[in-house]
Amino acid sequence: MPSLKAMENKTLTAECANPECSTRASTELMVGVTAGQVGQWRQVTICQSCAEKGWRPENAAVRR
Repeated sequence: MPSLKAMENKTLTAECANPECSTRASTELMVGVTAGQVGQWRQVTICQSCAEKGWRPENAAVRR
């Protein structure tokens, strides 16, 4: 559950990067995923539900 401060501040929200979801939620409830190509990495946010289902962006970094 988001903190009271986050609930009051509407700028502390992000949209899920999954085009089939596009849920908008507090940044405290989102998961950051690194995506891109070598030298052009960026952070994208996905909602907890999509993360639990295993959805990742097509070009997500793989940890080894």
